[in-house]
Amino acid sequence: MPPSFRCLTTGLAFLLLGSTTPVAGTPPSRTVPLTPDAWTATDSIRFVSHLGRPALYINRGVALARETAMENGVLELDVAATEATNFLGVAFRAASPRFSNVVFLRPGASGTEEAVQYGPAFNSVGVAWQVYHGEGANAVAELPRDRWIHLRLELDGPIARLFLDSATTPTLVVPRVVASGGAGLGVWAGAFGRGAYFSSIRYTAAPASRAASPEPTSPPGTIRDWEISSPIEAAQFTPERLPDLGRLTWEPVRVEPEGFVLLNRYREAPVGGVPRDSSGAVMVDSVMTGRIAGSRIVYARATLTAARDEIRRLEYAYSNGAVLYLNGRPVAFAMNPGGLRGPGVMARAGDAVYLPLKRGRNELVFAVIQLTGGWAFSALLAPSAGKETLPAIAKVLNGRAEVVTYRGGPAVKLAPLPAAEDRDEEMLALLDGPDFHNGTIQLDVAGAARAGVPPDSRGFIGVSVRTGARGEWSEVFYLRPTNGRAEDQLRRNHSVQYQSSPEYPWHRLRDEHPGVYESYADMEAGDWTTMRIEVEGTTARLYVNGASQPCLVVNDLKQGDRAGRIALWAHVTTEAYFGPISVVHR
Repeated sequence: MPPSFRCLTTGLAFLLLGSTTPVAGTPPSRTVPLTPDAWTATDSIRFVSHLGRPALYINRGVALARETAMENGVLELDVAATEATNFLGVAFRAASPRFSNVVFLRPGASGTEEAVQYGPAFNSVGVAWQVYHGEGANAVAELPRDRWIHLRLELDGPIARLFLDSATTPTLVVPRVVASGGAGLGVWAGAFGRGAYFSSIRYTAAPASRAASPEPTSPPGTIRDWEISSPIEAAQFTPERLPDLGRLTWEPVRVEPEGFVLLNRYREAPVGGVPRDSSGAVMVDSVMTGRIAGSRIVYARATLTAARDEIRRLEYAYSNGAVLYLNGRPVAFAMNPGGLRGPGVMARAGDAVYLPLKRGRNELVFAVIQLTGGWAFSALLAPSAGKETLPAIAKVLNGRAEVVTYRGGPAVKLAPLPAAEDRDEEMLALLDGPDFHNGTIQLDVAGAARAGVPPDSRGFIGVSVRTGARGEWSEVFYLRPTNGRAEDQLRRNHSVQYQSSPEYPWHRLRDEHPGVYESYADMEAGDWTTMRIEVEGTTARLYVNGASQPCLVVNDLKQGDRAGRIALWAHVTTEAYFGPISVVHR
């Protein structure tokens, strides 16, 4: 940080925190009363005198201040641990007592990197510390017991900074606070309790500065599109075989920016302990059953599409345990609760399995086993070793995809759902793989009007070079194959086209800018046509069938200079086939 910025930050903190008397232009500091009517808690709380001052005592769990909200600003308070205290800290940006972010102290780990920790506590009072661990989540500090420790927590957009006692440099800087959807404030004593005291609680709300933290990016090959089941208890779990997945209730979930699915966001996590014998040693045989008493299991499933029978490596990570199944058969079993191979922290690398994929659609299922400390998993699929690779479909919107043989070779067929066959709608198939920003996309497409559709159907087919993660926006270059050899010159001029959904559909662009976003290229309905799109910033060039010059140049991509998913695109009236694809990122 430049010295000038550091001084500015320190000076601002002094103005905000040095006095409770408002200074012109600065927000007022508010004190949270230590009275029963001002708090709501998950456990019993008491208001007592401790170490010579009024204090709030909570044995375990969370207590949130009523009618108190602060998304950005400064929270100050004093905390005190007894000889029995396990954990004590602050809850912030809380949506409810069981859905918050937490920064906490572990007096028993004083002087180590486990002394100060950060993590979200979603659907639980327990923090997902095994998932959020290491740089940006842990810090070393000396934590005395039986005396007041002053905490100052600065919240500034995605960044949180924790200062201890009178320190002028933060003990812990969290570069990206996990989005929780709340602004509540409170105190926290963990799921295992043993009591802690809190005093002199006040906060000063302030607008976020323009401070930014680089958004983490998921590794290439991250599988992003998952559905998860409702949870089951350990007694219902049979690791060696899957249940009838059709009888389970499924919910689509999203991957966090780092590339893993945080199951705590969607499901209530258990708070259990690793089985140990009378000497304190982990009972390995019990753990390796995968059915630890008190644990909970969620199934997660994704579809992998392969152009041919092949072996591909899958790297995976998990919090406490996982069983992997491919096409209904178990292919990997792994356990890592605390004490078995270390503290139980979720390792982001180190486990992999070779998947025997069959040509077409393959179903990958994870059984994610959780005991305590954070519930998450991730998966990275290595690229195909084959020279020609069919598009790997992650998710289809308003249609269905299947691998077929078309004109003697493998192809992905995109077809409408039965209920949408007679509608004027588009199909979108999001591809697996990293977001695309700049580079080249080349693929073969074959489109023709389906039998029985209106006569003005053109066999619309193409690709969205940048697409929103849920298909909410797109930048589409597409063909109208039946126009390519029409006798009507105006139709020929509409053989290739660009549109940007949702604000710039083809008819708006044609009405407002005739001839600018469409052009001619030779093609024939039903035949393979090679499309190559070169994208750089807000400019894209479309080449057809190996031509040395582009047939369409767009200099103002309507979504701007942004990255997005690659997606196959076709109208529901089209018999749509897609051949091998190659993507070069630049």
